[in-house]
Amino acid sequence: MYPVMALIVLMLFTWIVAMWASCGENDEPHDEEKREQSSDEQDHREAA
Repeated sequence: MYPVMALIVLMLFTWIVAMWASCGENDEPHDEEKREQSSDEQDHREAA
């Protein structure tokens, strides 16, 4: 009984960590896109 419970807890923990990691990955590209857009705006301002 205990090995089954331990396996379930381990699977849940792994699933939660995977979800948290995927959410973290989804947030980072948005930040990079904003940085790229702001740098593009700065380049256009400098060129003008």
